[in-house]
Amino acid sequence: MKIAVLAAAVFFAASALANDTSNTTEPVDRSGIYYCRPLATAGMAHDETTDAWNATTFKTPDDGISIKIRSLRIAGPDYSKAWVYTVSLKTPKTGDYRACMNQEFGYEIVSWAERVDCRTIPERYIFDLEYLKYEVWSEGSYMQPKDNQTFGSPYMQLGRCEKVD
Repeated sequence: MKIAVLAAAVFFAASALANDTSNTTEPVDRSGIYYCRPLATAGMAHDETTDAWNATTFKTPDDGISIKIRSLRIAGPDYSKAWVYTVSLKTPKTGDYRACMNQEFGYEIVSWAERVDCRTIPERYIFDLEYLKYEVWSEGSYMQPKDNQTFGSPYMQLGRCEKVD
C-alpha cells in the first residue's frame, strides 16, 4: 500500500511540474548577419606515396564565414519553444550566399538552445548564437573511393563570431 501511495504522489507531482510553464521563456530571435573568423583548423591529410591518412594541422584561412539567419516562426511544445530559421552561408569557397540545410536536407533549421546546426555538402556547421562560437566539420574524401577524392581532406575548424547586422 505504501508503494502505491508513493507512486501516486510521484505521478501527481510530475504531472504538476510538466504543466508548470512559469519557468518557460520565449526564445530569443537571433536573426541577423554574423561574421565568423576561424581560430584553428586540424584534420587528416592523405599521403599519396604511402596511401596513408595522417593527422595534421592546416593553415587557418584569413577569410571567415558570413551567416545570414532569417526567422520564420516559433515552434515546439509550451515547455520547449524554439525558433525556426532559414540559414544562408557565404564562405571563401562559395563566394556568395548559399542555403544551408538541416540534417534531413530541408531548408528549415530548428534552433534548440541558441544553436544553429546545418550542413552543406560535405561540411556540417554548428553555430552557437549566444556564445558566438562555431565549429565546422568536413567529411573530406576519407570515406570516398580512391578514384573519387573530390572533397579533399577531412577537417574540423573552430572559430568566433560577431553579429554585424
